[in-house]
Amino acid sequence: MNKVEWENIYRKLDDRYRDFLMIYRTDYEKGKTIKIRNKAQSELRSIIETIVAHIYDNEEIYQLLESGNTGGIKLLDQQFGTLSYFESDMSDVLRKVREKIDSFSDVG
Repeated sequence: MNKVEWENIYRKLDDRYRDFLMIYRTDYEKGKTIKIRNKAQSELRSIIETIVAHIYDNEEIYQLLESGNTGGIKLLDQQFGTLSYFESDMSDVLRKVREKIDSFSDVG
């Protein structure tokens, strides 16, 4: 993929991550009723599933995240898709994608 394609993927992942954070920090953590928290949990799981599917569907992203893995994020590990780990793990995903984008030369 070229730099623009990586930037587009980054934006998509970041947008979904921001959606996750908004719901997680409001309705999930501070929901006043079980019904609100359960609805938030369902929405969060849907966001996680969407992000994970997007990563698995794109071989280059998957390879970027799994290459040179020495105990960091492991997409095959069930922890990545859990609410308790997803926030920090997704930050790592975005950081790695940003590093990949930054590795491209702006010289044509």
